[in-house]
Amino acid sequence: MIVSWLSTKFSRQEMEAYGAAGSIAEEVLSSIRTVVAFDGQEKEITRYEKHLQSAKRNNITKNLFSGISNGFMWFFVYASYALSFWYGVGLILEERYLPKEEIIYTPAKMVAVFFCTLIAYWNFGTGAPYFEIFGTACGAAAKVFEILDIEPQINLYKNLGTKPKTMRGDISFKNVHFQYPSRPDVKILQGFNLDIKSGETVALVGSSGCGKSTCIQLIQRFYDATSGSVTIDDNNITKLNLTWLRNKIGVVGQEPALFAATIADNIKYGNVSATQDDIEKAAKKANAHNFIKSLPRGYNTLIGERGAQISGGQKQRIAIARALIREPKILLLDEATSALDTTSEAEVQAALDAISGECTTIIVAHRLSTIRNADRIVVVSEGKVIEEGNHAQLMAEKGAYHSLVLSQGLSETEDVFTESKEVLNGVNNVAKVSETAVIESTSQENLKWRGLIEKIMVSEHYAQNYLEKQLVYKGTSYQILFLLFLDDDDDDGLSLMRFLQGPMSCDKSGIWKGA
Repeated sequence: MIVSWLSTKFSRQEMEAYGAAGSIAEEVLSSIRTVVAFDGQEKEITRYEKHLQSAKRNNITKNLFSGISNGFMWFFVYASYALSFWYGVGLILEERYLPKEEIIYTPAKMVAVFFCTLIAYWNFGTGAPYFEIFGTACGAAAKVFEILDIEPQINLYKNLGTKPKTMRGDISFKNVHFQYPSRPDVKILQGFNLDIKSGETVALVGSSGCGKSTCIQLIQRFYDATSGSVTIDDNNITKLNLTWLRNKIGVVGQEPALFAATIADNIKYGNVSATQDDIEKAAKKANAHNFIKSLPRGYNTLIGERGAQISGGQKQRIAIARALIREPKILLLDEATSALDTTSEAEVQAALDAISGECTTIIVAHRLSTIRNADRIVVVSEGKVIEEGNHAQLMAEKGAYHSLVLSQGLSETEDVFTESKEVLNGVNNVAKVSETAVIESTSQENLKWRGLIEKIMVSEHYAQNYLEKQLVYKGTSYQILFLLFLDDDDDDGLSLMRFLQGPMSCDKSGIWKGA
């Protein structure tokens, strides 16, 4: 039993060392370009070998005790043979002068006892290695049983809680306090209060660690608030059925988790009963249908491990489609565009803008240029709401949001053309500026914009959308209207309409009409 206990102890330490070494190997292989770029091969080999050496030491120690145990075991086996022969012969010799009828111990009886002892000790000897194996198995399974023995406070499989017939999507945080179980000394939310109406798009902004993503996790009920309440349609989420609740929520994270399956399977993951028409409908809403159809196998294209075969923007749009196919009442976007380049961000943002209003949307963002069109922007600091309002209101207040905007190098009167040119630079479809759409103007402001507009490159998705943005230039308000369409001869040419002071419209022939 002592050897079994020691074997369990050292086997567990050995398995932990092998697990750490395996984690390092997986981490390095998944980031091999970064490792090579920083010439970190030797460093990573040293880290890997360090854990292997630890595993080796534990294995040697375990086998040393195992060898000593086996040595003692076989010593006692053979010692028992010698003892049985010595004692049996002694008994026979003591009775050698007795009359035959008084003799109890005979050579035949001695041999019989010897073989009984032999069989008993042999079975004991052959069974001993299993004690060692049992100890090794206990060490290997210890971590697994530690996890299995944990009783989760939020249990998905108990199927408890109410299931309302409908969900509007009203969300309310009332005096919510929260700290993560792994860091109970760090308070994340401290009296957080926020009411969100059904169909409203609300953006949460603030510095890292202020509690924005925590709000997303509380709504999904990955955690329960330490105190206070989170309600949906006036129902405390702790009283709602967990499966029902999560089926009403769509989530898109910063790094979408895609599976090594087809595009259709990844989208269908959001609704296993969805048909192909449902999949394509969701993809169109997510602005993903066109690029999917351009692939050789379309929706049956395998995207590889973690979506390695497609770009970041394409992965993000597939993740959005997966969220939309659920027809969620609540859509949660946690840094959904922060890791994308400007072109991919514009395409993903267009998909998000297209679905705004269909459900209650909460956006967590650091890049403030992506949330200007939100119905309400909420500034969070140290776990509390310190400001809220739309972009114009918060900029006028010149408070925390105003400081965040300026800290990102965004001016109060940021030129939408500058941003658009960066977003659209390098795309394949170049705008053909129609001469009939260029107004004759000697206005100094208009002349300054004319050269800039002619250089703007327009991506394909802008051909499907009517883009209307407000521009402030030297205190003058302009309504910038882009009317983009395919020419009649279907040559994929796009016409970029000029802007005029005040609202204007243009028909397909390029003739301007005053408002």
